[in-house]
Amino acid sequence: MVSGGCGWDEILIASVKTARNKMYEGKPLQKIAHVRGEEPLDSVLQLLLEEECAVAMIMFSMAEEDVRTVMRHPATMIGTDGIWSHGKPHPRIYGTYPRILGTYVREEKLLSLEEAVRKMTSFPAQKFGLWKKGIVREGMDADLVLFDPHTIAERSSYRDPHRYPAGIPYVILNGQVAVDQGRFSGILAGSVVRKQG
Repeated sequence: MVSGGCGWDEILIASVKTARNKMYEGKPLQKIAHVRGEEPLDSVLQLLLEEECAVAMIMFSMAEEDVRTVMRHPATMIGTDGIWSHGKPHPRIYGTYPRILGTYVREEKLLSLEEAVRKMTSFPAQKFGLWKKGIVREGMDADLVLFDPHTIAERSSYRDPHRYPAGIPYVILNGQVAVDQGRFSGILAGSVVRKQG
């Protein structure tokens, strides 16, 4: 058992820097240690040395029932801390919001569509002082995700994390179409968002 209450078989290597260790991406540390003929802790430390600490990992330490309980709490805002990378990053990079809308809203009815959208948009924008974000109104930044509530779904997985979701035909960033009919348009209209006022 390691920190966070999970075992070595519940920690996946998501990405590494060198070609030498690419074969370990998406594999649990327990299996990597076995293949290398090492103890799991020794494998972790050796990988960190070999990769100059450029190793990303995924830990399975959350219970789904806890996620549902927290999501229903009125003070909960929905976001992701996922970091995009090559290799096998966490599927939430592409799937956080589609999972909320497809699984927890449409299928399980854990939240209403309106409450889920508020928890993803205006509520965090307000809390973080992003006064030109989070709602659709004249004078606000034109950042919009147009989705079909009947078909939106995550398609990314731990085995194949770099998959775009279903049911999002258009994304508009700063008034420019970044996703057009479900395909990336090549427009890079995003910008760093800073607290205002």
